[in-house]
Amino acid sequence: MKVIVVRYGEIGIKSTNVRKKMENVLISNLLYSAKYHNCGETKVVKEQGRIFLYGNTDCLKVSSPKVFGVKSISEAEEISFTSINEIVDYAEKIWKDKIGGKSFAIRVRRIGNHNFTSIDVESRIGEKLYQYGKINLKNPDLTFYIEIRQNKAFFFDKIIEGPGGLPIGVEGRGLALVSGGIDSPVAAWMIMKRGVALDILHCDISGPLALSSISLIFEKIKEWSLGYTPKVYIIDCGKLIYTIMKKIDRRFWSIAFKRGLYLLANEIAQKYGYKAIVTGESLGQVSSQTLSVLSSLEYKIDTLFLRPLIGFDKDEITKLAQKIGTFDLSTKVPEYCALFSHKPRTKASIKDIEYIDKELDGIIQEILSQNETIKTENVFIDKIPENAIVIDLRNENDYKKSHIPNSIRIDPKDVFEYIIKTRDKNSTYVLYCYNGVMSGDLAYRLRKMGYNAYAFLNKTIVKA
Repeated sequence: MKVIVVRYGEIGIKSTNVRKKMENVLISNLLYSAKYHNCGETKVVKEQGRIFLYGNTDCLKVSSPKVFGVKSISEAEEISFTSINEIVDYAEKIWKDKIGGKSFAIRVRRIGNHNFTSIDVESRIGEKLYQYGKINLKNPDLTFYIEIRQNKAFFFDKIIEGPGGLPIGVEGRGLALVSGGIDSPVAAWMIMKRGVALDILHCDISGPLALSSISLIFEKIKEWSLGYTPKVYIIDCGKLIYTIMKKIDRRFWSIAFKRGLYLLANEIAQKYGYKAIVTGESLGQVSSQTLSVLSSLEYKIDTLFLRPLIGFDKDEITKLAQKIGTFDLSTKVPEYCALFSHKPRTKASIKDIEYIDKELDGIIQEILSQNETIKTENVFIDKIPENAIVIDLRNENDYKKSHIPNSIRIDPKDVFEYIIKTRDKNSTYVLYCYNGVMSGDLAYRLRKMGYNAYAFLNKTIVKA
C-alpha cells in the first residue's frame, strides 16, 4: 500500500497540549492543500512524530511539501509484518531492480518493541541485496530507507524537503505590505513560515498594467498560504503621491511615502485586529531603510512591525525569492519607487516625522474613506464561470487555429466600446490573451468601472 509519510520538526518539541494543537492545524492545512490540488479523498493517520496520508499519493506528494510546518515527506510502500524475514524479503522485491550494479546503503529507523535492532535489519537487507550491487555506507549512489513502527514497515528511497517552520494560523493574523518588488514577498513568506496567517496590503501607485503583473505575485503568495486564504487590500495611493510631491520637501519624499504606508497599514491593522505589520526592509539597503529612518518611522504607531529581512543582503534575499518562486515575477514589475531617489535624506528625526505628518494630515483618512471596499478579489481565474461571456484578445489567426468554445474575438482597443454599448453590468466577462498581462489590465479597468470582469490564466486552449 502506498502512503505519504509527513515529518515535522520543531512541533515535536512543544509541550503536549501545544503539540496536539499544532499537529491538528498542520493536518487541517495538509487536507486544505490536498483539496486545493484536487487530490480527491484523503485519509489521515497521526502517530508520534509522523502524519500519514492515504489516497492519491502522486498528487499528495506534490500538495504536501508546500505546507508550512512540514519538514519533509516521502512516498512510501507500507506493509504489516510479523518477522524480520518479511521486511528483508520485501526490501529485495522492491529494490533489487533499482540497484543495477550501483552502490547503495540501507538506513533503518525503528520505533517500538522488537526482537531485532535497526542494525540487524540493515545487515540482513545488505546481505540480501549485495548480489545486485555494492554496499557503500559513506557515499552511495542510492540510499534506501525503512521506517519501522510497531508491526508496520515503510519503505522509501526519496525524501522531499518541505519549508519547515510552524503551521499557518497558530500564531494569529498579520498584515503584509507587498509592493511587488523582490523583498516584500520574501518577507511575507518568512513570517508565514512562523505560523502567521497573513493578509496583503498593496499601495497602488503604478496603474492597472503593473497591477495585473503584481497580482501574479499575490497569487504566488496564496499558493504558499495553504490552510488560509489571504485577503488582498489594494489601496489607490495616487493622492498620497500627489500630496507628497506638492507639499513636502523633495529630500523627504522617500521617507514621507514610507510614513504614509505605515499610517495606512496601522489604520487597517487597528480596524481589523491584525497583531503585526510585516515589511520587507533590509537595514541600509536604501535611503529609507537606515537605522535613523526606521527608528523614527514608527513614531506614535501602536502596531508591532516585523522585519524578517533586516539582516539579509540582496543576494540572500534574491536566493530566497528564487526558491519560493517570486523572483521572476518581481523582476517584471516596474520599480516606480525610483521616483523618489533624487538626493534622498538618510536620516530622520521625530521632528522630521512630525513635519511629514502635518503635511499629510487628513490625507490618510481621505484615502481610506474612498477605498471602503478595499477587500478585493483577484482578477485572475483558472476556471470559467457558467454563462460567462468569454472574450479572446489574441490575433485573428491564432483565434482561428484554436479557441475556447463560444468565445468571441475582439481587438483589445475595442473591448470597452463593445461592453459599454452592447452589454450590461449584470453579465460576467472573462478575458483571455497570451500571457495574462493585457487581459488582466483590461479586467482590472472594467472592475473599476463596475463590471464583473476576470482574466483567464489557463494556458490550455480547447479547439472549437
